Amino acid sequence: MSLFSRVVLFTFLSVAFISNAAGKIVDNDEFIITAEFDKKEYFSNESGLLTIWLYTTNPNLNGFEEIFPVSVDKGEFAYFAKVNEMPRATHKKIKDKEYAAYPLGVYAIMFKDEGKYAINAGSYRLSVNEPVVVRDPFWGTVRTHRSEFVDVQGEKTRVKVKKLPMVEGITSFSGAVGDYKIEVTIPRGEIIINEPATAIITIEGEGLIGDDTMPDYHDSFKQGCVLKSVSDSNDYLYNGRCVVSRKVLECEFIPTDLKNCLISPVEFSFFNPKSGKYEILRSEPVSVNVKSSTVRITPIDI
Repeated sequence: MSLFSRVVLFTFLSVAFISNAAGKIVDNDEFIITAEFDKKEYFSNESGLLTIWLYTTNPNLNGFEEIFPVSVDKGEFAYFAKVNEMPRATHKKIKDKEYAAYPLGVYAIMFKDEGKYAINAGSYRLSVNEPVVVRDPFWGTVRTHRSEFVDVQGEKTRVKVKKLPMVEGITSFSGAVGDYKIEVTIPRGEIIINEPATAIITIEGEGLIGDDTMPDYHDSFKQGCVLKSVSDSNDYLYNGRCVVSRKVLECEFIPTDLKNCLISPVEFSFFNPKSGKYEILRSEPVSVNVKSSTVRITPIDI
């Protein structure tokens, strides 16, 4: 596995103690593990990115293997998942020395409780192809490579999680933290009075929407229709900059009025860390075109 294709997230620079399998002590600034958060501090339930980087002055790096994963000393992540996409390898100057930088992993993270957390960046076994000169009985002096393994232990980094401010300006709070938008749509097709139909509520945006986090939709199906059942699904993805959530609710309802069937605005409340305020989204009302059951009657020729 090439290091050039891997990625990492987190915010701390750690000098690592390194030794190979034979117990040889390696210069401790030849390999450095760093942890890097995308922000210095977070609100409770706010999503973030953690990247683990390897800095090295050794040009013969060949690969790596995780020995111990990222962990929290006290407490736990409310959400922790590896992101498939990685940043590109790059270069960085540290204490006037030029290092090649390779990402080792990127993780989407979230903390529920306020406080200060100590994060362990984990440890890795590196494969290094060291150049050597050997004496071959047929070819004489030959320059080749010998594989060595080096264990690198990263140090801890700390991150602060702030308590959400007191709820003001809204009557209820869903618990979501981020920046979202909401939409209600009706799939194409005829909708017949007194027969099941479907409305789709979609909430998406930056942040992590929990499985139990829902919009206020119950009062939206009371004008010329009756709500029967709701099923929901969550998807998360990394857009190259942040974690994006998409929650979809499939709402089965029965239209009861031919001329006055309306899905009223669906509300979704959340805390926006960008503005530092609680906000309420309201979808546009959706007028439903309901048809009589007579459209299903097939004419009979006599």
